[in-house]
Amino acid sequence: MDWKEMFHGIIGYHKKTIVSDDIVEKFPKLSGRLSSIIQEVPCTRNVLYLYKLRKGFSKEWKWWAIEMMEKGFQTPGIIQLAGEDMNMNPFEFSSLVETIFHELDLDISNDDAFYQYALWVAHQVLDGMISAEEGFKELTQAAIDTD
Repeated sequence: MDWKEMFHGIIGYHKKTIVSDDIVEKFPKLSGRLSSIIQEVPCTRNVLYLYKLRKGFSKEWKWWAIEMMEKGFQTPGIIQLAGEDMNMNPFEFSSLVETIFHELDLDISNDDAFYQYALWVAHQVLDGMISAEEGFKELTQAAIDTD
């Protein structure tokens, strides 16, 4: 599937994602648990990418934890992450994220995380949150970062 198909095939971000039937077959299948979390908290796609790149604690993680709590995913790790200040120790952060993913029973491959990030960027473009040019820059940088 090329990028043009992906950008034109996906509609909506805050609503249920609607795609044409021929594109649906090309999407990697996610576990039921991860799929339901992404359905409720779409920015999970972004934090999975940040996690796989071993990026440190950022406002995206904090916003994700808060949104997860608002949607009913209130594990001890998520509650702790939502309350952390921005100066969290990188080693403690890494350990906490591992704990959260264990609490949520999430295990995702690098390829799935990177694909989900591409979908995240596509949704951002389609929702008018970023321009198509900015989306292209994000995906280009992701391709460089993930080799």
